[in-house]
Amino acid sequence: MPKFVKGQSGNIKGGPCKQDSMTYLIQQAALKDASDRERRDRKIKMINALYKKAEEGDVKAAKLILSYHDGLPQQDHNVEGSVNINIVKFGDNNSS
Repeated sequence: MPKFVKGQSGNIKGGPCKQDSMTYLIQQAALKDASDRERRDRKIKMINALYKKAEEGDVKAAKLILSYHDGLPQQDHNVEGSVNINIVKFGDNNSS
């Protein structure tokens, strides 16, 4: 059984590089060669375009706006009743 080393991640190679993530690449493309003011203006233009699409009836745009504004709705999962589960053990020579 492998030993756990304090302070060492279980994933030695780590996750994917930040530069390969879609979010990072989109941010870099949208904000490339822009001043802070221009970056803010671009973000506002994107938000305004999204609101316009929602007002025109684009349901996906409306859902996206609401998910960022109010957060995604909480989902409760209640399971009632009984469930029968049969467990089958493969390779057991004692079963008949």
